[in-house]
Amino acid sequence: MPQAFSKYVPSVVRCVARNYDGDPVPVTRIRSCLGASGMGGEGEVYYGLKYGIELGYIEVVPYGRLVRYKPTLIGVVKGALMDAVMEALGIMNERVIDAAERLGEILYSNLLLDIPIL
Repeated sequence: MPQAFSKYVPSVVRCVARNYDGDPVPVTRIRSCLGASGMGGEGEVYYGLKYGIELGYIEVVPYGRLVRYKPTLIGVVKGALMDAVMEALGIMNERVIDAAERLGEILYSNLLLDIPIL
């Protein structure tokens, strides 16, 4: 199971992935994306980013004196799985996270087999 998790991680990963167009995403775009989905406050964004980075779902990209963010492939896969589980079951406990983690690894491995340039 992951060492740390926040219920905002899947939503933040989704917003980073949706806004990533090859250029790293500023925190203001993540905040506005979460706000549009009804989840966004500053605390939610920063908790989601903190744990998303810690879990390897989001990368920090230096951008001048600031930082911006970009999603990782494993982050997009696992974030989507956890988001779907939370939406379907309405819960996110230790067993659900553990199962989603294992399923995410399997899906990620299959993606690497299908797309070997990653």
